[in-house]
Amino acid sequence: MEWLPRFHSAMERQSQAVVDLAEASKTSQETQESTLAVVRAISKETDRQSEEMQELKSQGSEMLALLRALSAGEGKN
Repeated sequence: MEWLPRFHSAMERQSQAVVDLAEASKTSQETQESTLAVVRAISKETDRQSEEMQELKSQGSEMLALLRALSAGEGKN
């Protein structure tokens, strides 16, 4: 039965490997969740900036139309 201590030691190493794998998996999941939260925040900010740019573009178009109208009015005088 001299193999019994080696078998016991191998089983302990295997058990520790399973525990280590479970901890690594948990850490990986936490990292994925954190990354996903950052991606969502970036996406939300990008959407907000896109809306702001559309608003600025619209205001710029309105100002350009007003300037053209004013310029056309000056040409009539």
